[in-house]
Amino acid sequence: MNTSLTESFGIAILEAACAGLYVVSTRLGGIPEILPPDMVSFAKPDEDDVFRAISEAIQIVSRNGHNPVLAHERVKTFYDWEKVAGRTEKVYNTVMESPQRDLWDRI
Repeated sequence: MNTSLTESFGIAILEAACAGLYVVSTRLGGIPEILPPDMVSFAKPDEDDVFRAISEAIQIVSRNGHNPVLAHERVKTFYDWEKVAGRTEKVYNTVMESPQRDLWDRI
């Protein structure tokens, strides 16, 4: 479970999923991009919705709706460093090819 209010990537979430755990997290920063929707229940950053997301996760796991071995096998294919570097390079190239905006436009 991750209830961070300012998480950019969330390596602990990725490690938990790779260990076969079903994840509950707030939907902030880059967290929604880390795992597919069937491996995580998202909560708004308030206690009532965190409770709802935890309850949802308990139901999913109790119904055998989450396979820890399959989760591990899937997650270990998500982040190959060559693939990560290639995707990062694409982002940088897109930014470099974009028209430069002055400071006031960016603000």
